[in-house]
Amino acid sequence: MLPDLAARWEKRAFLLVLALAVVLLLYRINAPLVDGMSIKQIFVANKARAIAGPPLVLGNNSFDWLDDTGRRSVLCEECPLYTGLVGIGYFLFGEHDWIGRVLSLLATLAAIWAFHDLMRREFNRRLAFTSATRLLRSGLPMGPCSTGCRWSNTRPAPGRQERNIASIIF
Repeated sequence: MLPDLAARWEKRAFLLVLALAVVLLLYRINAPLVDGMSIKQIFVANKARAIAGPPLVLGNNSFDWLDDTGRRSVLCEECPLYTGLVGIGYFLFGEHDWIGRVLSLLATLAAIWAFHDLMRREFNRRLAFTSATRLLRSGLPMGPCSTGCRWSNTRPAPGRQERNIASIIF
């Protein structure tokens, strides 16, 4: 009877950690994605804009910029899963930076949950909880999102180490 009670409390504690992760990741949800602008951000945003249409076409691989012949540039270099989801979000809700961040948030929660489940299966519940909490604390899931952005739009002063909110709390 006692192991079942402990397992339930550990499951509740893990769900609390996931809820805290959501709160921490929602901290700067409306911040613009312009910090640390990279070519990947431009690529993803433009591709998602092209997918959103009109009409909504998930296989659209053209861009707003023109090639040497004066036609829209066409590039198909990766599976459009992320850009397709962002494009669908743009189609449904309009062009907002938070759409990419919400997708990153969901991917982060899925990664933490999968890591917890793997550690629980291979080792034990206590180690799974500790390692999932440490993964959240490390800042890896909260660092660069798949478009190359950071959750904070401020850079640390020269010579100072950047810290995330999760490392302060845990």
